[in-house]
Parts: sequence; structure tokens; C-alpha cells
Amino acid sequence: LLLLHTPITKKVFLFFNCQRVYGKFFMRSDYSIQCWVSEDWVAFSPVVFLVMILFVFGFPALILFYIHSHRRILHSPQVKEKIGFLYDRFNGGAEAWEVHEIIRKTLLTGVIVFIQDPVLQASTACIICSMACCTLNYFKPHKNKLLFWIGQQSFFITLLIFIFAVVLIGSRE
Repeated sequence: LLLLHTPITKKVFLFFNCQRVYGKFFMRSDYSIQCWVSEDWVAFSPVVFLVMILFVFGFPALILFYIHSHRRILHSPQVKEKIGFLYDRFNGGAEAWEVHEIIRKTLLTGVIVFIQDPVLQASTACIICSMACCTLNYFKPHKNKLLFWIGQQSFFITLLIFIFAVVLIGSRE
């Protein structure tokens, strides 16, 4: 489910990403479907709302709630047997790092599609990547130092990509 969360979240947010064309709103991913009005859109929207509530928001909230409610006994055999795979490779105090990663990926792949201006989109992504670098260095979640440095480099390279995007888009104007 952790692997499927990001692509499903992106598809859910793309369903609601509509663009105004001559006073009507159409899905950006399929301009043959009119948002909020088309029979196809209205017929499929309950499924998308259900997936959004239960999986996109509910799944990370459930993990966070479970980890938080069992925070004092996370390292007991009973809890480790159930959900230990989620936090075994992380340091104490950073057991919910997977939820952090889900939120970061959701923000980068799903939420910024609603921002119409490319410069603002890339700038928002820069802020998200900067915050991710800060939280990575603050919490130092990985027990393995090599994984920490790989994560640090990947977060920083992602930040550089969005900075270059802002520069390139800004130089065209």
C-alpha cells in the first residue's frame, strides 16, 4: 500500500484538476470530460471521493494514529510484530518517517497540480523540498548512515531540479 499511495494519490488529484475553457471546466487530463457536469465525471466521482477519503487521507492518518497511540510501547514484541516493518529501520523518535514521506510525495505529485502558474508551481515545490531537507537533517531518521546520505542527496537534487526550473522559466519571460 505504501508503494501504491503516491500514484493513486496523483490520479485522484488529477481527477479534480480542471481548467476553465470558455466558461466551462474540463479535466486537464481528458478535455472531453466536463468537470462537475458530465455524466461520466459525476458517475465516477463517488469512487474517487471514496478513494480520496479512505486511502489518500485515511491510510496515512491511520498509520499516524496507530503509531501515536502506541508510541510508548512501539518497541514491544506485540506491536513490533504487527507494524514493526514500518519503523524498524528508523531511529527512535522518527518512527513515523514513512508518513512524512507519504505527505512529501503527496504534496510534490498531487497538490501542486492545482497551481496553474508554472513558476509558482516550481517555487512551491522548492519550498516543499527545502522543508523536506530540513526535517531530514533535524530528525536524522535512518539508522543506516548511507541511507541518510542517499536521502539527503536525493532531496537536494530534487530541490536543485525545481530551482533550475524556476530559473529556466524565469529566463524565458
